[in-house]
Order: sequence, then C-alpha cells, then structure tokens
Amino acid sequence: MQKFFRIFLALLPFSVFSKMTVTPNSTASALAQAITGSGVSVTSATLNCGANASGTFTYAGSNLGMTGGIILTTGTASDAANAQSYFCSVQNSNNFSDPDLTTIDPTATNNVCLLEFDFVPICSNINITFVFGSEEYPTFVGSFNDGFGLFLTGPDPGGGTYNALNIGVIPGGTPVSINNVNAGTNSTYFVANYN
Repeated sequence: MQKFFRIFLALLPFSVFSKMTVTPNSTASALAQAITGSGVSVTSATLNCGANASGTFTYAGSNLGMTGGIILTTGTASDAANAQSYFCSVQNSNNFSDPDLTTIDPTATNNVCLLEFDFVPICSNINITFVFGSEEYPTFVGSFNDGFGLFLTGPDPGGGTYNALNIGVIPGGTPVSINNVNAGTNSTYFVANYN
C-alpha cells in the first residue's frame, strides 16, 4: 500500500533555544525515515528546500510536546534553536509553486521547503505529531501568511483513495497558518512563545 506524503513547514522560532539542538542538511531519505520510524519502508524521497533549510532536531524541554524530529523551514534550520530575542531575516530563497500548498494560501510560493516520499505503512493508522511556528507572529498576522501542510495521497484502508488530503489541520479541518491559528483565531491551538 503506497502512500505519498508531502510536508511543508514554516520557520520554527521557539523560545526553547537552550534546550534544542538542530543538525541541518539531512537527506530526504533520512528525514522521511525519521518521520516514519523503524520498520516502515520509505522510497522516492525528495527534498525541495533552500540551502540549510531542513534538518533534524532533539529537544530536552517540555514546551514543544516532542523530544525530536525533523525541521523544515522558510529560513535556516539552525536558527530555530536561537533565543526568542534573535530576529532571523534569513530566507531560504526557494520560490516554488506547489498546487497543494497554494490551496492553503494562493501566495504560498516564497521560501518553500517541501519533503515528499512514498511509504508502506505497517498498520491501517498513522499518527504524526507536528508543531508549527512562525517568526511572523504576532506582528504580521493578516499580512504574511506562513502556512503548513501535510498531504496524504494513496489508498485509504477504509476504501477509496486519498488525493492530497491535508492531514496537517486543526480539529474541524482548518489548515494551519498564522492567519488561521493565532491569539485571536483558533487560540486554543496557539502558544504565544514570543512573550
């Protein structure tokens, strides 16, 4: 059962700098395997990001909700571990128009970081934990709309086929972006780490 998986992510500037270690520039296959875990067959992994925009991370704190994983950014991956007072103006310069990502926001074509891969699941359910962050909070809510998508294509174990189904959403199906999740909109899912 082949599944096609696409991940998009915006820069993650958390206030976790002293507890986070980022290793930039992992290969597409290594990033995909880090998401799927052991025992899952991963093939056809591709990474479409700017230089130094992706990598893996470990985290020793409690604010993030996970101890490690992959990081995909609109800037440089290592900047995500900097102090919250650090303003990162680096862009990954990968301007690319992906039809699935632009369903979240038609202007989502600047500084894109995209990981795609096929995998064969070992069960009928998949669970993915993700954290979305953006340096655009709170100043640019309503102006620049950094977004995130987690798209699934392939056979549905319950019957039928998934066709670019975005599973990176908040309950109710709302896509994750700074305009959809912030202090005033869907605030239950928002943590103001910039304070």
